[in-house]
Amino acid sequence: MSLILFLTDLHLGHDGAARPADDRKVRVVSDAERTSIRELAEEHIRRLSASIRQQGKEISALVLGGDITVRGQLGGFAELDGFLRTALGDLLPPPDRIVATPGNHDVAWYETDARARYKHFLSYCVKAGYVTPPLDGIDLGPAAPVFTPGRHVLVDSEGWFIAPLNSSHWSGTRAPLLDNFGNDLPESAIDGLRSALSGDALNAELIEQLLKFRQFDMSRVSKDQINAFQKTIAFARTAVGDVNDALPLVAMHHQLSPVGEREEIKPFESLSNLGQVRAVFEENGIAVTMHGHKHDLLTMWSTTEHGSVDGRGVRKHEMLVVSGGTIGGGGVPDSGRLATVVEISRKLRGHEITVRSVADFIAKRPAETRGYFLSGRRFEPLGARGGHIEATTFSDGYARLVAEGEATKGSLVKNLSITIQDLSEVEAPPAGYPEDAAGTVGALPLPDWFNQVTDWWQSVLVDAPRGVFTHGRRLKLHGGKLDANQITKMIETLADRRPNNGRAIATLIDAESDLLGKLGPAPASFPAFCLLQLHIRTSGSDTFLDATAYFRKQEMRYWWPVNIAEIKRVMVTVSDALKDVKLGSITTTAAIAVWQTTRSRVSVPAIDRMFLQSEEGRRDLMRMAALIAQPESSTLAPERDRLIQLWRIALEDVVPPEESVMDSIPVAIEGIRFLRDAVQAQHDIAGDPKIRSRLDDFAKLLTELEERGSRLWNMGRETKPTNYQKKLSSEVKGMHDARGQLAELVEKLADLGTLA
Repeated sequence: MSLILFLTDLHLGHDGAARPADDRKVRVVSDAERTSIRELAEEHIRRLSASIRQQGKEISALVLGGDITVRGQLGGFAELDGFLRTALGDLLPPPDRIVATPGNHDVAWYETDARARYKHFLSYCVKAGYVTPPLDGIDLGPAAPVFTPGRHVLVDSEGWFIAPLNSSHWSGTRAPLLDNFGNDLPESAIDGLRSALSGDALNAELIEQLLKFRQFDMSRVSKDQINAFQKTIAFARTAVGDVNDALPLVAMHHQLSPVGEREEIKPFESLSNLGQVRAVFEENGIAVTMHGHKHDLLTMWSTTEHGSVDGRGVRKHEMLVVSGGTIGGGGVPDSGRLATVVEISRKLRGHEITVRSVADFIAKRPAETRGYFLSGRRFEPLGARGGHIEATTFSDGYARLVAEGEATKGSLVKNLSITIQDLSEVEAPPAGYPEDAAGTVGALPLPDWFNQVTDWWQSVLVDAPRGVFTHGRRLKLHGGKLDANQITKMIETLADRRPNNGRAIATLIDAESDLLGKLGPAPASFPAFCLLQLHIRTSGSDTFLDATAYFRKQEMRYWWPVNIAEIKRVMVTVSDALKDVKLGSITTTAAIAVWQTTRSRVSVPAIDRMFLQSEEGRRDLMRMAALIAQPESSTLAPERDRLIQLWRIALEDVVPPEESVMDSIPVAIEGIRFLRDAVQAQHDIAGDPKIRSRLDDFAKLLTELEERGSRLWNMGRETKPTNYQKKLSSEVKGMHDARGQLAELVEKLADLGTLA
């Protein structure tokens, strides 16, 4: 979590924050006793600081949005450091975490020399080490040194950065005097006119008023500034590392559009090249802009969406605009709205932003404004009613699903579908896939686990006991029949490659056994993965194979990625058989979508996978048992290290999470029971008492794991559980202790010297 404090329009000094904060109508209180606006602001920011500390947070960055002083006065700049230190104390960030951009009051008006124009800003902001925008005529321009983007941006390790932009270079400028032909007139002509009219007070005043028509408080961003800004954004994205997922923020003084309803009748009310600046913001994917100048604390969404012939928008850019309040500008400030707190939370491939006033932050009120940016774009959740998501890559789609789950706070979502266009990433788990899916010991790397689990769910399990199923068994041995391979039938159906052929359908539900119970009692569980359809699509000269899958219920955080990997494997089998057919897209539809916070039954424990998936796995379990009885056997010596590693992998995920959902506890039963029986068999034939004792230790602990796992399995099938969480915690704790003792025995087994 990062916290950015946004202060703007401080207007320190004479005629600004030094003014009294009261409404004195009777002079019964001396001037010395009156509280200044600055003192009032310091007190309220101190309260904010206390609240930040109390919440265990710190200020990651301080942004000063311009107008530090009043009318370019030195006094306001001279007060800046003292004001910040008094108000923020030890929470004041170091200079390189303070971003400052000049406002129209911070430059010397009508001054054409750049160093004279920015004299005070240079002395009190640039030299102080703040992050400032490049200044026109100093950092930019023909005589400027080589532009260094890194000096003008604050990059944070949490994936966000702040780039300041100077919009005040034309504040306080004079238009040239021109004759009727558009030629420049000398400034000396004005002095001659004043001299000629000096004898007539009315005419002298009139000429001064007329001359003001050539003076402008103009807001504009120069071409050099825009070019430098684009280089800075590119530099910052690279520095962040996650180029597409970075969160770019901009700090500037002038507004991008009207903030309030108050009419302003004056020239250059907004940026003169506003359209160009907005286009640059859109092109560079700016997510948040913080500005001052208007003295109104407000947040709003700025949206640019280009139209199209069919009425749907294209190139949509949505940006959160944060308008800051003021301290010394105008009357007495609203103490609860004189500063803005922006908090940024790192999310999978994105960030969530909340914006609150001082008063709301201190009171811990929920933020009125929230923004979620995913892969650089504003994310708006579909909500409980569901809908369709289009994603390019596996990781993009997964990040969007995770965001949907967080937005709905884990509640059920109905009819959620998602399409993945590019399947090239599906060989490995998507970015951000939970590490705990593979267990907690760390013996098996997550990519290896992911591929093994995908193999498991697409395996056939010819000898599976009743009630145990995989998706591969349902697809290739439908109804348990060796001649019911639906994948083969799909290939035959699609052989004609007709795009409108919709008959390549495979079902994973067997109505007679799963629903009607005609072949015996209906099982307590059967596949949530109900149906798979493959279809041909042509695009130009290419032919693609697309897949659509339907789930009666789907867990999105842990299960969905494995389902996608499974579907791709089926598609590869079919496309290889059809020849010259490329992999297209995968679309999944979940009638009920849920999100779990801990691994679910997708994480079939490794020891059960070993037992059920193949004869070789069962032989390995028997070898693991034999190793206990014969740790130094010459027969087992060549594969001794492999068997020790299999023990570690088997124990890695054998204990389910303590927060498991009742009907989705990833618990091992069959494999543990088989290994326990194998160990007991070794015990029964062992003659050496020491070996029998060691085997007995293993057998007792495996029995405890099997018995507790069986109780958890039965709990998961109860319709009206009582004290579920308490029972779960008790069984998990017991399994955890047993697993720990087994792990110690395995490590002793690995040490031949100890057993000699």
